[in-house]
Amino acid sequence: MLDFYCTRARLDIEIDGWVHESTQRAERDGQRSAFLRSQGIATTRIPAKRVLEDLDAVITRLVVICDERIDKVMMPLHQPAAGPPPRSGEES
Repeated sequence: MLDFYCTRARLDIEIDGWVHESTQRAERDGQRSAFLRSQGIATTRIPAKRVLEDLDAVITRLVVICDERIDKVMMPLHQPAAGPPPRSGEES
């Protein structure tokens, strides 16, 4: 289960408390992040302590990350051709 998910940015937002500091948990977190990455979903991890100490800065940073991801997700995978494709036998 993800802590938070921004659909438009395809971003998993994880707030990590002290339990995430253990080696076993870090390995599981890494495996899950790798799976999500294979599905086109990025993960950002934020220490819970930081959220408690400076929520405004965390929110500001998350907005920037989401905006960057949305721009990236919205970009086409290829550039459209400038004109029609060449006819059979014509050089491009």
